[in-house]
Amino acid sequence: MKSVVYKSTRYADGHMSTNLRRDSDAIPDPEKERFVNYLTCFSSDDSGVIPMSVGHDCSRPPRVISRQSDSRLIIHFVVRGSIRYNETDIVAGQYFFVLPLEKHVIRFTDENIEMFYITLHGRGLGDFITENLFDKAPQVGDCGFLDRILPLFRDIIYGEHTDTEIYTYVYSTVWRILSYLIFQNQRLASVKHSNDKDYVSCAVKIISERFSQDISVASIAQELCISPDYLGNLFRRQLGISPQQMITKQRMDFAVSMITSDTPYKLSYIAQICGYNDYAYFCRMFRKYKGISPGRLRQKFSPGKNKS
Repeated sequence: MKSVVYKSTRYADGHMSTNLRRDSDAIPDPEKERFVNYLTCFSSDDSGVIPMSVGHDCSRPPRVISRQSDSRLIIHFVVRGSIRYNETDIVAGQYFFVLPLEKHVIRFTDENIEMFYITLHGRGLGDFITENLFDKAPQVGDCGFLDRILPLFRDIIYGEHTDTEIYTYVYSTVWRILSYLIFQNQRLASVKHSNDKDYVSCAVKIISERFSQDISVASIAQELCISPDYLGNLFRRQLGISPQQMITKQRMDFAVSMITSDTPYKLSYIAQICGYNDYAYFCRMFRKYKGISPGRLRQKFSPGKNKS
Protein backbone atom coordinates (compact mmCIF):
# COMPACT_ATOMS: atom_id res chain seq x y z
CA MET A 1 0.00 0.00 0.00
CA LYS A 2 1.44 3.40 -0.96
CA SER A 3 0.15 6.90 -0.32
CA VAL A 4 1.29 10.07 -2.06
CA VAL A 5 0.20 13.59 -1.25
CA TYR A 6 1.00 16.34 -3.71
CA LYS A 7 -0.13 19.83 -4.52
CA SER A 8 -0.69 21.37 -7.95
CA THR A 9 -0.61 25.10 -8.50
CA ARG A 10 -1.64 26.82 -11.71
CA TYR A 11 0.07 30.17 -12.09
CA ALA A 12 -1.21 33.32 -13.77
CA ASP A 13 0.64 32.58 -17.00
CA GLY A 14 -1.17 29.26 -17.26
CA HIS A 15 1.61 26.79 -16.48
CA MET A 16 1.15 24.08 -13.88
CA SER A 17 3.60 23.09 -11.16
CA THR A 18 3.15 19.88 -9.18
CA ASN A 19 5.28 19.06 -6.15
CA LEU A 20 5.19 16.53 -3.36
CA ARG A 21 3.77 18.07 -0.24
CA ARG A 22 6.24 18.45 2.63
CA ASP A 23 5.25 18.34 6.29
CA SER A 24 6.48 21.92 6.60
CA ASP A 25 4.25 23.20 3.79
CA ALA A 26 1.66 25.74 4.86
CA ILE A 27 -1.87 25.25 3.59
CA PRO A 28 -2.18 27.58 0.57
CA ASP A 29 -4.95 30.13 0.17
CA PRO A 30 -7.05 29.10 -2.88
CA GLU A 31 -7.89 32.74 -3.59
CA LYS A 32 -4.25 33.86 -3.65
CA GLU A 33 -2.35 30.94 -5.15
CA ARG A 34 -5.01 29.69 -7.57
CA PHE A 35 -4.63 26.44 -5.71
CA VAL A 36 -5.96 23.54 -7.74
CA ASN A 37 -5.65 20.32 -5.82
CA TYR A 38 -4.36 18.33 -2.94
CA LEU A 39 -4.69 14.66 -3.64
CA THR A 40 -4.13 11.59 -1.50
CA CYS A 41 -3.56 8.52 -3.68
CA PHE A 42 -3.58 4.86 -2.77
CA SER A 43 -2.66 1.89 -4.93
CA SER A 44 -3.30 -1.73 -4.05
CA ASP A 45 -3.86 -5.15 -5.53
CA ASP A 46 -6.71 -5.69 -3.08
CA SER A 47 -9.66 -7.53 -4.61
CA GLY A 48 -12.21 -5.38 -2.77
CA VAL A 49 -12.95 -1.66 -3.15
CA ILE A 50 -10.19 0.86 -2.41
CA PRO A 51 -10.28 4.69 -2.24
CA MET A 52 -7.92 5.47 -5.09
CA SER A 53 -7.98 9.23 -4.48
CA VAL A 54 -9.56 11.88 -2.30
CA GLY A 55 -9.26 15.42 -3.59
CA HIS A 56 -10.13 19.07 -3.30
CA ASP A 57 -10.55 20.82 -6.64
CA CYS A 58 -10.93 24.59 -6.92
CA SER A 59 -10.05 27.70 -8.90
CA ARG A 60 -9.91 25.65 -12.07
CA PRO A 61 -9.58 27.63 -15.31
CA PRO A 62 -12.30 27.15 -17.96
CA ARG A 63 -11.91 23.94 -19.93
CA VAL A 64 -13.83 20.92 -21.21
CA ILE A 65 -13.11 17.28 -20.35
CA SER A 66 -14.65 14.76 -22.73
CA ARG A 67 -13.76 11.14 -22.11
CA GLN A 68 -14.87 7.65 -21.19
CA SER A 69 -14.05 6.78 -17.61
CA ASP A 70 -12.10 3.64 -16.85
CA SER A 71 -12.97 1.11 -14.17
CA ARG A 72 -13.45 3.74 -11.46
CA LEU A 73 -16.40 5.28 -9.65
CA ILE A 74 -15.87 9.02 -9.21
CA ILE A 75 -18.11 10.96 -6.83
CA HIS A 76 -18.03 14.78 -6.81
CA PHE A 77 -19.47 17.11 -4.17
CA VAL A 78 -19.82 20.73 -5.35
CA VAL A 79 -19.23 23.28 -2.59
CA ARG A 80 -19.04 26.53 -4.52
CA GLY A 81 -19.80 27.77 -8.03
CA SER A 82 -21.22 25.54 -10.76
CA ILE A 83 -20.12 22.92 -13.26
CA ARG A 84 -21.79 21.27 -16.27
CA TYR A 85 -21.91 17.47 -16.33
CA ASN A 86 -23.08 16.25 -19.74
CA GLU A 87 -26.16 18.46 -20.28
CA THR A 88 -26.92 19.03 -16.59
CA ASP A 89 -25.83 22.06 -14.57
CA ILE A 90 -24.53 21.11 -11.14
CA VAL A 91 -24.54 23.90 -8.56
CA ALA A 92 -23.21 24.34 -5.04
CA GLY A 93 -24.85 21.94 -2.61
CA GLN A 94 -25.23 19.13 -5.16
CA TYR A 95 -23.30 15.96 -5.92
CA PHE A 96 -22.87 13.87 -9.05
CA PHE A 97 -21.08 10.64 -9.79
CA VAL A 98 -19.55 9.08 -12.90
CA LEU A 99 -19.97 5.34 -13.27
CA PRO A 100 -17.20 3.06 -14.58
CA LEU A 101 -16.82 3.09 -18.39
CA GLU A 102 -19.36 5.91 -18.72
CA LYS A 103 -18.84 8.40 -21.54
CA HIS A 104 -19.18 11.89 -20.14
CA VAL A 105 -18.39 15.55 -20.70
CA ILE A 106 -17.53 17.91 -17.85
CA ARG A 107 -17.41 21.64 -18.61
CA PHE A 108 -15.53 23.92 -16.23
CA THR A 109 -16.88 27.40 -17.01
CA ASP A 110 -16.92 28.88 -13.50
CA GLU A 111 -13.44 29.80 -12.23
CA ASN A 112 -14.85 29.91 -8.69
CA ILE A 113 -15.71 26.21 -8.78
CA GLU A 114 -14.84 24.31 -5.63
CA MET A 115 -15.57 20.65 -5.08
CA PHE A 116 -14.33 17.60 -3.22
CA TYR A 117 -14.25 14.16 -4.75
CA ILE A 118 -13.61 10.50 -4.08
CA THR A 119 -12.38 7.98 -6.63
CA LEU A 120 -12.96 4.27 -5.92
CA HIS A 121 -11.47 1.29 -7.71
CA GLY A 122 -10.86 -2.39 -7.14
CA ARG A 123 -12.08 -5.74 -8.39
CA GLY A 124 -15.10 -5.61 -6.12
CA LEU A 125 -16.33 -2.27 -7.48
CA GLY A 126 -19.08 -3.81 -9.63
CA ASP A 127 -20.63 -5.58 -6.65
CA PHE A 128 -20.27 -2.44 -4.55
CA ILE A 129 -22.14 -0.36 -7.15
CA THR A 130 -24.98 -2.89 -7.36
CA GLU A 131 -25.28 -3.50 -3.64
CA ASN A 132 -25.36 0.23 -2.84
CA LEU A 133 -27.73 1.16 -5.69
CA PHE A 134 -25.37 3.45 -7.59
CA ASP A 135 -26.74 1.83 -10.75
CA LYS A 136 -30.36 2.71 -9.86
CA ALA A 137 -30.19 5.96 -7.90
CA PRO A 138 -30.04 9.35 -9.69
CA GLN A 139 -26.52 10.36 -10.70
CA VAL A 140 -27.20 13.96 -9.70
CA GLY A 141 -28.78 15.04 -6.44
CA ASP A 142 -28.99 17.57 -3.64
CA CYS A 143 -26.39 17.00 -0.95
CA GLY A 144 -28.32 17.75 2.23
CA PHE A 145 -25.51 16.20 4.25
CA LEU A 146 -22.76 18.45 2.83
CA ASP A 147 -22.12 20.23 6.13
CA ARG A 148 -21.45 16.84 7.75
CA ILE A 149 -18.92 15.58 5.22
CA LEU A 150 -16.93 18.78 4.54
CA PRO A 151 -15.00 18.58 7.85
CA LEU A 152 -14.17 14.96 7.04
CA PHE A 153 -12.86 15.86 3.59
CA ARG A 154 -10.80 18.75 4.93
CA ASP A 155 -9.26 16.62 7.64
CA ILE A 156 -8.33 13.86 5.19
CA ILE A 157 -6.61 16.28 2.84
CA TYR A 158 -5.27 19.01 5.11
CA GLY A 159 -4.99 17.29 8.49
CA GLU A 160 -1.68 16.12 9.90
CA HIS A 161 -1.43 12.32 9.85
CA THR A 162 1.50 10.01 10.34
CA ASP A 163 2.54 7.61 7.61
CA THR A 164 1.52 4.66 9.76
CA GLU A 165 -2.03 5.90 10.35
CA ILE A 166 -2.85 7.63 7.07
CA TYR A 167 -4.24 4.59 5.25
CA THR A 168 -6.41 3.36 8.12
CA TYR A 169 -7.67 6.88 8.81
CA VAL A 170 -8.46 7.75 5.19
CA TYR A 171 -10.06 4.39 4.50
CA SER A 172 -12.40 4.62 7.51
CA THR A 173 -13.23 8.29 6.90
CA VAL A 174 -14.03 7.71 3.24
CA TRP A 175 -16.55 5.06 4.24
CA ARG A 176 -18.09 7.49 6.72
CA ILE A 177 -18.55 9.97 3.88
CA LEU A 178 -19.94 7.31 1.56
CA SER A 179 -22.39 6.08 4.19
CA TYR A 180 -24.34 9.35 3.86
CA LEU A 181 -24.58 8.96 0.08
CA ILE A 182 -25.44 5.26 0.26
CA PHE A 183 -28.27 6.03 2.66
CA GLN A 184 -29.56 8.65 0.22
CA ASN A 185 -29.29 6.17 -2.66
CA GLN A 186 -31.45 3.72 -0.72
CA ARG A 187 -34.02 6.40 -0.01
CA LEU A 188 -34.14 7.71 -3.58
CA ALA A 189 -34.18 4.23 -5.09
CA SER A 190 -37.35 3.45 -3.12
CA VAL A 191 -39.39 6.39 -4.41
CA LYS A 192 -41.70 6.39 -7.40
CA HIS A 193 -38.96 7.03 -9.95
CA SER A 194 -36.81 4.18 -8.68
CA ASN A 195 -37.02 1.80 -11.64
CA ASP A 196 -36.43 2.30 -15.31
CA LYS A 197 -40.07 1.97 -16.36
CA ASP A 198 -41.04 4.74 -13.96
CA TYR A 199 -38.37 7.02 -15.40
CA VAL A 200 -39.69 6.48 -18.92
CA SER A 201 -43.36 6.78 -17.98
CA CYS A 202 -42.68 9.99 -16.06
CA ALA A 203 -40.69 11.41 -18.97
CA VAL A 204 -43.46 10.52 -21.43
CA LYS A 205 -45.99 12.24 -19.12
CA ILE A 206 -43.81 15.37 -18.98
CA ILE A 207 -43.52 15.40 -22.77
CA SER A 208 -47.24 14.91 -23.37
CA GLU A 209 -48.13 17.71 -20.95
CA ARG A 210 -45.44 20.22 -21.92
CA PHE A 211 -44.43 19.58 -25.54
CA SER A 212 -45.71 23.06 -26.44
CA GLN A 213 -43.20 24.61 -24.01
CA ASP A 214 -39.46 25.07 -24.30
CA ILE A 215 -38.51 21.62 -23.03
CA SER A 216 -35.43 19.58 -23.85
CA VAL A 217 -34.07 16.14 -23.08
CA ALA A 218 -31.62 17.77 -20.66
CA SER A 219 -34.35 19.60 -18.73
CA ILE A 220 -36.47 16.42 -18.46
CA ALA A 221 -33.49 14.38 -17.25
CA GLN A 222 -32.61 17.05 -14.71
CA GLU A 223 -36.17 16.97 -13.35
CA LEU A 224 -35.88 13.19 -12.95
CA CYS A 225 -32.38 13.52 -11.42
CA ILE A 226 -30.73 11.29 -14.02
CA SER A 227 -28.35 12.00 -16.87
CA PRO A 228 -29.64 12.74 -20.41
CA ASP A 229 -27.59 9.83 -21.75
CA TYR A 230 -29.17 7.43 -19.26
CA LEU A 231 -32.67 8.67 -20.13
CA GLY A 232 -31.90 8.25 -23.83
CA ASN A 233 -30.74 4.69 -23.31
CA LEU A 234 -33.92 3.85 -21.38
CA PHE A 235 -36.13 5.30 -24.14
CA ARG A 236 -34.36 3.44 -26.91
CA ARG A 237 -34.44 0.19 -24.95
CA GLN A 238 -38.12 0.40 -23.98
CA LEU A 239 -39.74 2.46 -26.74
CA GLY A 240 -37.36 2.14 -29.67
CA ILE A 241 -37.01 5.91 -30.08
CA SER A 242 -35.07 8.70 -28.40
CA PRO A 243 -36.63 11.26 -26.02
CA GLN A 244 -36.11 13.99 -28.64
CA GLN A 245 -37.96 11.91 -31.23
CA MET A 246 -40.81 11.53 -28.74
CA ILE A 247 -40.95 15.32 -28.24
CA THR A 248 -40.98 15.90 -32.00
CA LYS A 249 -43.64 13.22 -32.57
CA GLN A 250 -45.94 14.79 -29.97
CA ARG A 251 -45.50 18.20 -31.57
CA MET A 252 -46.02 16.97 -35.12
CA ASP A 253 -49.11 14.91 -34.24
CA PHE A 254 -50.67 17.90 -32.49
CA ALA A 255 -49.82 20.15 -35.44
CA VAL A 256 -51.55 17.72 -37.82
CA SER A 257 -54.68 17.65 -35.66
CA MET A 258 -54.77 21.46 -35.62
CA ILE A 259 -54.10 21.87 -39.34
CA THR A 260 -56.67 19.29 -40.45
CA SER A 261 -59.40 20.56 -38.12
CA ASP A 262 -61.69 23.47 -38.82
CA THR A 263 -59.59 25.99 -36.93
CA PRO A 264 -59.06 29.65 -37.84
CA TYR A 265 -55.49 29.73 -36.57
CA LYS A 266 -52.69 30.66 -38.92
CA LEU A 267 -49.93 28.12 -39.48
CA SER A 268 -47.37 30.37 -37.82
CA TYR A 269 -49.50 30.43 -34.67
CA ILE A 270 -49.92 26.66 -34.76
CA ALA A 271 -46.12 26.38 -34.97
CA GLN A 272 -45.80 28.49 -31.82
CA ILE A 273 -48.29 26.48 -29.77
CA CYS A 274 -46.43 23.33 -30.85
CA GLY A 275 -43.23 24.67 -29.32
CA TYR A 276 -41.60 26.19 -32.43
CA ASN A 277 -40.86 29.91 -32.43
CA ASP A 278 -39.07 29.63 -35.78
CA TYR A 279 -41.77 29.04 -38.41
CA ALA A 280 -39.27 28.08 -41.14
CA TYR A 281 -37.74 25.44 -38.87
CA PHE A 282 -41.21 24.14 -38.03
CA CYS A 283 -41.98 23.74 -41.73
CA ARG A 284 -38.74 21.84 -42.34
CA MET A 285 -39.40 19.49 -39.42
CA PHE A 286 -43.03 18.97 -40.47
CA ARG A 287 -42.05 18.06 -44.01
CA LYS A 288 -39.35 15.71 -42.71
CA TYR A 289 -41.70 13.82 -40.38
CA LYS A 290 -44.96 13.97 -42.35
CA GLY A 291 -43.73 14.03 -45.95
CA ILE A 292 -45.80 17.10 -46.80
CA SER A 293 -45.62 20.79 -46.00
CA PRO A 294 -48.06 22.33 -43.48
CA GLY A 295 -49.49 24.57 -46.19
CA ARG A 296 -50.24 21.74 -48.60
CA LEU A 297 -51.80 19.65 -45.85
CA ARG A 298 -54.10 22.54 -44.95
CA GLN A 299 -55.08 23.00 -48.60
CA LYS A 300 -56.06 19.31 -48.83
CA PHE A 301 -58.43 19.60 -45.91
CA SER A 302 -59.45 23.27 -46.05
CA PRO A 303 -58.99 24.69 -49.55
CA GLY A 304 -58.69 28.46 -49.67
CA LYS A 305 -57.51 28.95 -46.09
CA ASN A 306 -54.58 31.23 -45.30
CA LYS A 307 -51.37 29.24 -45.49
CA SER A 308 -49.39 31.16 -42.92
